[in-house]
Amino acid sequence: MSLLDKFNDLNSESDDNELYKNQYEELETQLSKANEVNKRNVEELNELKILLSEYTKYTENLKQSYLSTIENLKNQLNYEKEINEKYLQKIVDSNKDLNDDIKTLNNKSEENLKELSTLFDNNKNELSDSTNKIIDELSNVNTEKSQDKSSEEIDDLKKLINTNNQELLNIINQFKDYMDNSNQKIVDELNTQNTNISQLNDSDDKLLNIEELIKNNYKEVSDLINQNHETYSSKIIQEINNQKLENDSNINSTMIEEVKELINHNKEQINNLTSKNKEAHNQTTNKIIEEISNNNQETLSDDFLTKVQESIKENQQLLIESLDNTSEITKIEILNKISNDLKDGNYVNLLAYKKIKDMNLFDEIFYKKSYNYNLDIDPLLHFIYKGYEENKRPRKDFNPLQYKKSNKKIEESTLNPLVYFVTEGIHEGNIKINENFVEIDHINKYEIDEKLNSFTDRGVKKSKRKPRIIVSLTSIPERMYDVHYTLYSLLNQQVKPDKVILWLSKDDFPNEELDLPKEVLRLQKNGLSLRFCDDLKSYKKIIPALETYPNDIIVTADDDIYYPPDWLKLLYEDHRRNENDIIAHRVRKIQFNDKGKIDDYNNWMLNEKEDDYSFLNLPTGAGGVLYPPNCFYKDVMNSDIFSSRCRYSDDIWLWAMAVLNHKKIKTPKERIESLIYVNPAREKNLTNEHNLSTLNVLKGYNNTQMNNIIDKYPQILEIIKTN
Repeated sequence: MSLLDKFNDLNSESDDNELYKNQYEELETQLSKANEVNKRNVEELNELKILLSEYTKYTENLKQSYLSTIENLKNQLNYEKEINEKYLQKIVDSNKDLNDDIKTLNNKSEENLKELSTLFDNNKNELSDSTNKIIDELSNVNTEKSQDKSSEEIDDLKKLINTNNQELLNIINQFKDYMDNSNQKIVDELNTQNTNISQLNDSDDKLLNIEELIKNNYKEVSDLINQNHETYSSKIIQEINNQKLENDSNINSTMIEEVKELINHNKEQINNLTSKNKEAHNQTTNKIIEEISNNNQETLSDDFLTKVQESIKENQQLLIESLDNTSEITKIEILNKISNDLKDGNYVNLLAYKKIKDMNLFDEIFYKKSYNYNLDIDPLLHFIYKGYEENKRPRKDFNPLQYKKSNKKIEESTLNPLVYFVTEGIHEGNIKINENFVEIDHINKYEIDEKLNSFTDRGVKKSKRKPRIIVSLTSIPERMYDVHYTLYSLLNQQVKPDKVILWLSKDDFPNEELDLPKEVLRLQKNGLSLRFCDDLKSYKKIIPALETYPNDIIVTADDDIYYPPDWLKLLYEDHRRNENDIIAHRVRKIQFNDKGKIDDYNNWMLNEKEDDYSFLNLPTGAGGVLYPPNCFYKDVMNSDIFSSRCRYSDDIWLWAMAVLNHKKIKTPKERIESLIYVNPAREKNLTNEHNLSTLNVLKGYNNTQMNNIIDKYPQILEIIKTN
């Protein structure tokens, strides 16, 4: 019992000065608990700092991956150098008398050398600057830095790494452009050659000079790359190895290993990409060499040179298409999008990825089978960043296009529809995932959040009422993140109850208030009472209340319904006309089969009659039920019986205890027409959250539990047949 509860109870019974002394002592206790809450918040902040440290480690490993990529690029260039040397040598061998425009070709080769040198000088300088910045940042890390400063340095480091990533992509694009230009230049030179060049003198010497020039060209480029990589890569690696961060011991080693494994896997894929490119280019080059080898200098004609030119263009285009269609390019594209998200501080997709996994909203088997998906990147990541653009579905019943059209706000959003669903849609109640989906009434949590922010009213009655109205409900840890919406609705009634009590299990919340979210704790100032009791499952919503308030009116509610402001008023007004009756907004009418036995629960229809009075009305707790004092049979609080015979359905147990006490159940003259759900996605089983209706209705537990009760109390059948 909270301090406010005790104060209200004692204040209504005694004016003794000793009360205020006890109040003061309990206020001190409450203050102590508040200090513990603050302490826990500080611990959570420290956990966030540790997470920042883990991001630092991740960025260091990512940097190593980029260096490895540069090494692979160097190998690719070396390979192309060898191919072009062989290709040029073949041209030299088959054109012994080639002399015309040798000087021009020589000059152009020198220009190529200058262009390549400039390209790699720029690359070297840019990489050097970026590398030095990274090293400076790493060198400044020490154990005496404040966490705020560390956060800024990590952000700067992420920006530098992402800059290097963009530079690497630019280098790859420049290299592709260079290869296109190189092949085209060779073809252009062949086309400009005069077929009557055999009479020129000293052609062999000049050709040898060109050959030597090109070899020197590639040697210089190769040396430049080697120097660039060996100097700066080793320096970075050395600096990283020397770093000893204060929080290293707190970093989750499993997470680090997973990151390393991902980076190594990416490195392997880049190597595979390089091998495939080599093979494709090798085939192109061999084809050209073979065609030239089959022709001597006398048969070299304009037609043949044209064919060579067309062949080079055709095979070059095939090479580019082959490159663009590889799974590795898809992976690089997705990883680049993730990198851009991180660089821009956009974590929506990655946070949604975790939520989708936790809620089991993505059907991986369906995705792979339906779209012949065999890439080695996570299918969910593929869908988030690319699959949706290709009109793929994340699961059979989720139609992204239909969901996007279901609401103007979704249609205007640039988010992937499934990402919108988990980050915004569930909170808004927008869950129409396909055209056949039947929606249910729901709240928009964003709208209620605004009301909660300005909610200052006291939601319980101040003056004494006899008997008191006790609104009672329970919840579980899995639902605590949104139970405050239900609590707010109960504290915002036109007829204020005397108490609104949320009963929670001591086993589920061993630290009591310290284990509860601030959204729930905040409602205590509006009159909410928090009580901790033994774990009686769903029975917690009424059994402890019956024990504590045996002579008062108890109104039960469920923790996933938003109750309209006149909900309690309609129940209480009907109670004042029928003080001994149990009154429920929603009931199912019990049916009998041809054999005179109680029919399957799923065949019991909702009773639409107003002001109906019957033993056959079984209240459903979601609508809310008013129980007057002393309305139950003596066994109602016998946990041994209800735990063994009716463990999951307090509704059936309470109905049976009322019937055994010869109490009929009544529907009010005016009642709420439909339920308004706090979390319609959970109610429609779109998530994997706890929902008793799955057990009781879909799996038939209600039938079993009803039979268990009838076996224990066969007289119930005789009573209800006299209805």
